[in-house]
Amino acid sequence: MSNYAFQELEAAVLGRNPLLAEKLQPPLSDSFIHQRLQQAGVQGALDPIMQLYSWKNGTVMDTETALSETSFFPGLTYQLLDLETALQHLEELNQAAAYHPTLSKMAGRYVPLFWDGSTGYLVLDTTPSDHNRVMMFQMESEEPLQEAYTSFEEFITDAIRANQEDDSLICFQSE
Repeated sequence: MSNYAFQELEAAVLGRNPLLAEKLQPPLSDSFIHQRLQQAGVQGALDPIMQLYSWKNGTVMDTETALSETSFFPGLTYQLLDLETALQHLEELNQAAAYHPTLSKMAGRYVPLFWDGSTGYLVLDTTPSDHNRVMMFQMESEEPLQEAYTSFEEFITDAIRANQEDDSLICFQSE
């Protein structure tokens, strides 16, 4: 079990964007998170999800505040989904995967954690053998699923760096 640097991430995110202090929801209990994941049929390597939602239960999204003002990452509109919304998006993605051959490998494997408010996600691979890698998922792309980070820990480290330096995540930087 890894202990992810969520306190350092929070300090970096709030240092760059103090508005998020009032938009981040309080944590959920481990028993509630486990129960909801089980009810949703989410299986595999769930430790990052458990720890993430034990830290904060997502960003409050409202129609009054622009997504860019509450983005978790510099220069993007990505919001940390609350657990219920993440599970709703997971269900919708699983349903879409049943009808789209390019998405079929997603079903039951990738849990959306961050959403850009449109068609982009950062999702967690729960397959134990894949070490909780983080993937970029763009619904309307020819290659909708691409590896962003080889592990959740690598993702958290880059999110801290990006916020501290007010720079984009490595996975979104142009080559």
